[in-house]
Amino acid sequence: MKFLLSICLALAIFMAGCTSIQNSDAGAKLAVMVAVSEFIKADDTETRTDRARKVAEVAKDAQLLFDTKTMSIGVIEVSIREKIHWSSLEPIDAIVVDALITMIALEIKDRIDDGAINKDVSVTASRVLIWVEDAASLYFR
Repeated sequence: MKFLLSICLALAIFMAGCTSIQNSDAGAKLAVMVAVSEFIKADDTETRTDRARKVAEVAKDAQLLFDTKTMSIGVIEVSIREKIHWSSLEPIDAIVVDALITMIALEIKDRIDDGAINKDVSVTASRVLIWVEDAASLYFR
């Protein structure tokens, strides 16, 4: 589930920097909600309701990170790394997760001046996370 949190945060921040989100909320919302739905349906090891509840919980946790006033990519990266149970991962999975977090953080830092997340990006990222939560909640209303 912690891996899901890292993916959710990365998706929200990455999409917040995309012009398409700022220019077409309806299309972006549709894409996010369909992707979340497909993610929930993709796993046969647990019920869709259980998986959807986890996704909604992760989205809420991710939103809390954007409520702080001193949000930066560094803060998010540290928070994500602290939430991952590294010892429970297979070595190759830990390598992939570590590399993914590093690559996403570097990509985002390249797009954002001085690593600080400005208010517009934070608002857009929060909106994306609300869409994730909304899509997941359709499975357990």
